[in-house]
Amino acid sequence: MWFTRFFVVLQIGLSFVLLAEGAVFLRSLTEIDQTNVGFDKENTISVWFDSAAAGYTPEQMPSLYNRLSDALKNVPGVDSVAWSNCDIDSGCRNSSVIHFVAAPTVEGKVKKAQENRVSLDYFATLRIPLLDGRLFTTSDRIDSPRVAIVNKTFVRTYFEDGKAVGQRFGYDKVRNDDFQIVGVVNDVAVNGFKEAIPPMIYYPISQSGEPAQMLALHAPPTVTTKQVKEAIKQADNHLPITYVSRFSDLLDEDLTQDKGIMSLLSLFGILTVILSCLGTYGVISFLTKRRLPEFGVRLALGSSRKKILMLAFRDVFMVASAGVLLGIGGFLITFRLTSHFMTELHLPAIGLLLNLVVLLTGLALLSGSLPAWRASRTDPLAILRNS
Repeated sequence: MWFTRFFVVLQIGLSFVLLAEGAVFLRSLTEIDQTNVGFDKENTISVWFDSAAAGYTPEQMPSLYNRLSDALKNVPGVDSVAWSNCDIDSGCRNSSVIHFVAAPTVEGKVKKAQENRVSLDYFATLRIPLLDGRLFTTSDRIDSPRVAIVNKTFVRTYFEDGKAVGQRFGYDKVRNDDFQIVGVVNDVAVNGFKEAIPPMIYYPISQSGEPAQMLALHAPPTVTTKQVKEAIKQADNHLPITYVSRFSDLLDEDLTQDKGIMSLLSLFGILTVILSCLGTYGVISFLTKRRLPEFGVRLALGSSRKKILMLAFRDVFMVASAGVLLGIGGFLITFRLTSHFMTELHLPAIGLLLNLVVLLTGLALLSGSLPAWRASRTDPLAILRNS
């Protein structure tokens, strides 16, 4: 019989682990969905294309930009188009070590930042707010002094006084004044919404000489990706398009795996709850049946039926308590393991765990209530006669 009790305890513990992990995933998905990624994800469409495969040279790229911009702006709803070397929330993981003219932070700390080269209207198109200084202008040409815009994390990381505009930096200690910071913009989740935002530097694409391979356009949900593809084909039917997608759709795709895991955990959690309830009912029925002679003697000696009911419920409570304690320990272990691989997971509030404790204990007591009630309603004379 000890094995049957242990099996029910294990079922209750497993129910707790699965339901708690499912709740953690649900909370994580809710937080991610509400996370401010730093740009207008609902009204931004991203387009990746391969100009090199179409035979375009760097000298021909400005003409291509103009044709694509004109074609896309003719689509009803599209109000602006921007260009960049890499995608908004991924693909900009290349980073460089930088050196400042006047070291703004503790000496010896390696200063690194990720980079992207963007068009003049990039920040306006994505609705990335300017926090300090200015944005890029038409005066930032290939033959003019080189400038850069940094994000808020860059300023917070490398400038203790919060003043970055006007500072100069470069890629080596000798030429550490090649670029001047002219503006500070808000943070954008350039490595995806699950990772911390790094220090980021934006350069004007007009000063880089590198061709852009990605364009972003600001358009309401009424503008479809099909319309965007047709407009690009009208501008250049031979330009290979890697993909066209709205950022809100990309976010949903990134969460597909997490949603699947949460659904499976919830499903298995519900199934194990049902099995644990059935197991608790069977165990308590068996235990009360074995103790019927004891209950009969107690009733014959004047014990109240309420006390018999409490004795039967004690078995239920012991099984439920052991299962819940096992579940709490198992959850803490599994959460520690999963949080190593999924850093966006956070330990749930104590209130959630207490609710699960109350839920599973209550279901166990409810499952054992019928056999416990039957034991308290038995006829002591009939029990003693049969014994």
